This record gives sequence, structure tokens and C-alpha cells, in this order.
Amino acid sequence: SENGICRICHEGDGNEELVAPCYCAGSVGALHLTCLERWLGTSNTTRCEICQYQFKVERQSRSFWQFLRHPSVTADRRNMMCDVVCFLILTPLTGISAFLCMMGVQHYAQWDGRWEVPGLAMLTCCLLVIYTIWCCVAMRHHYKVCREWQNQNQIIKIR
Repeated sequence: SENGICRICHEGDGNEELVAPCYCAGSVGALHLTCLERWLGTSNTTRCEICQYQFKVERQSRSFWQFLRHPSVTADRRNMMCDVVCFLILTPLTGISAFLCMMGVQHYAQWDGRWEVPGLAMLTCCLLVIYTIWCCVAMRHHYKVCREWQNQNQIIKIR
């Protein structure tokens, strides 16, 4: 449309042609396709907010690496890095501790340690269970945070 402006960015058709993809008419009907795609992705809808026209769209999720680089997830990125550091520290500590406990079990088993053997075996089991639970909870949390961000920040293409 000539001499019109995009209802989203309020610029003319200098860089991109203005189109009328829905039932809206007049000055509110003209917009840039890229502006519409960005708006639909941000607003998490597939309808025109004025005439309720249902746009035919293709949704594409952003990658995990885009999630990590996005400026809006600074706190989530920091939390994830803290958990990665904890994982890198706790994994060898858990392995070494479990190994030492099992060495203690073998040692006390030779000397008829009635309380030491089951105590160290239980300590080893508890240590491994708690470590495994922490790993699962941390991974599940970060997975859910990433998926939620991906669902809210999809790339929208009008068909």
C-alpha cells in the first residue's frame, strides 16, 4: 500500500513492502510481514488482535544455545552455571566418598565389624541416592526453565 505505515513499527514501506494479511482495512490493515511475525512470537498468539483473523503460522523453537545467549535469562544462566560447577565438584567427591566407604566395608568385614559394615554400606547408599536425586531435580528444573523459555520465544513464520 502506498504512503501507508506499518501499524506495529509505525514506519513506511521503505525497507519492506506493506501487506494486509487479515480483514483489517485502512491504516490499521497495513503492516510489515516481519513485524507481524515478531509480534505474534512476542504476544504468543496466532490471531489479529483487532479483527481476530486466524493467521496460518509455522512455529519453530529456538535452540538451547539461543536460550543461554539470550539477555533475558541472566539469572537462569547463572543458576545453571552454579549447578554445573556443583556437579563438577560433587561428582568426583561423591565417587571418592563412595569408594572410601566401600573400602571401609571391606576392611571392617575382615575384622567382624558388626555395626561398621552395615553402617558404612547404608552411608554409601544414602550418599549415592541423595546425589542422584539432586542431579535429577537440578536437570529437570533447568530443562523445564529452558522449555518454558523456548515455548514463549518461538520463531513464527506466516505461511
